[in-house]
Amino acid sequence: MQSDDMLYNIHPVVRRDYSACSRQIADAATLIYNWVEMAIPGAIIYGKPRMGKSRLIRFIVENFATDYGENIPIYSIEWTTHPAKENTFFEILLYKFNHDIPFEGRPIEKRDRLRNLILTIVSESKQNKIILFIDEAHLLSNIEYKWLLDTYNDLERQGVILITFLIAEDKILNTFNKLRQKREMQIIGRFMTEAYRFTGFMQVSDFKYILNEFDYNLVFPENSELSYTKFFFKEQYEQGFRLSNYLNELIEALKYVQQKYNIVEYKEVPGMYTIRCIEEILKTHGRFGLNTSVLTTQHWINALETCGYISGSNSVDNEKLMDNSYRKEL
Repeated sequence: MQSDDMLYNIHPVVRRDYSACSRQIADAATLIYNWVEMAIPGAIIYGKPRMGKSRLIRFIVENFATDYGENIPIYSIEWTTHPAKENTFFEILLYKFNHDIPFEGRPIEKRDRLRNLILTIVSESKQNKIILFIDEAHLLSNIEYKWLLDTYNDLERQGVILITFLIAEDKILNTFNKLRQKREMQIIGRFMTEAYRFTGFMQVSDFKYILNEFDYNLVFPENSELSYTKFFFKEQYEQGFRLSNYLNELIEALKYVQQKYNIVEYKEVPGMYTIRCIEEILKTHGRFGLNTSVLTTQHWINALETCGYISGSNSVDNEKLMDNSYRKEL
């Protein structure tokens, strides 16, 4: 049996290796499941950086079979900035689809190889669909959309539906508008039939939702009764301690920090920094840290200042950021 110290070192919070379901992720996942049911060919999910779009992909990849009830193959690719070459395009896809020889042959051979690989994957799954998430999709060039369209058409002729979700920053809307102006309706019709804006945390209820995830739904070790909050605040949890009990303190801390550092985007808090703030509370104030029994607004302020929220925001008073004297009690 592993000791608590050993479990701490491998805990998902310490390793930052887990999928927390925010309200934004839950809502987007439900919409994506509906789109898959409708077999739409593709959609855009866009939003500002660090809002949690990549976490959405991971959540769906890990939970799709359980939530949706069908074993549809799912693959995800993080697109990068690179020269738009047909050879490179198909090499990337072959590699991400785990083909044994992704880098050999001419572009047409790689295209055929990709089609045959996907047909085999779909056949083995006993489905007629395959799902592809492309993260950072705003980096796709027009010609790469056309090569992706070729792949879609190759598969469609074989009775296979490729469902592509483009996960991107807001700038993908510029791409959409340019394609529409050029009347590239085939590309729009295949990969941009629907669009959904993925937001950060905007309502008090959003923060309550994610705190409840840590209090009740995220557990470690697996199949145990130790929620993440209970693992870090073991004795306090038995006395009724919950992170969600301190929702008001978190909201007050956010207001204070946003005003102090003139954070313009105060109405939309990035999901990434919200999660990191909670992680900071667990590690600093749980039983492996200060073993705090009551969380205060100042505790949340300190966590927000430590988790990267301030430096990662679009508008920061850099002079204040360089001066540690701003850490004062309310």
